[in-house]
Amino acid sequence: MFKNQFFQLEEKQPTTVFKKNAVIIQEHLNGDLKINLRGHYLNYQVLPERPKKIKDISVAALTNRKADYRPPANHPWRRMVINPVQLKNKELIKTT
Repeated sequence: MFKNQFFQLEEKQPTTVFKKNAVIIQEHLNGDLKINLRGHYLNYQVLPERPKKIKDISVAALTNRKADYRPPANHPWRRMVINPVQLKNKELIKTT
């Protein structure tokens, strides 16, 4: 907002623009406004009124903890032998 006017930056710009970049609004003597970012003038449109806020409440699940991840049966972690007891159990399972 500058002098009670709202601006919308266009999608195509001469430089990369991030949402927290600080810009300089230049007002020339003839009344033209330019938005400057790191030496590049940005493309913009003047909006007729303040844009409405969009309420996007798309929450999948309200939980405090993540779902427990279990790797699939053919995952390499499942094939690792961590201690000798597991090795014996796997040998017993293979022989039966």
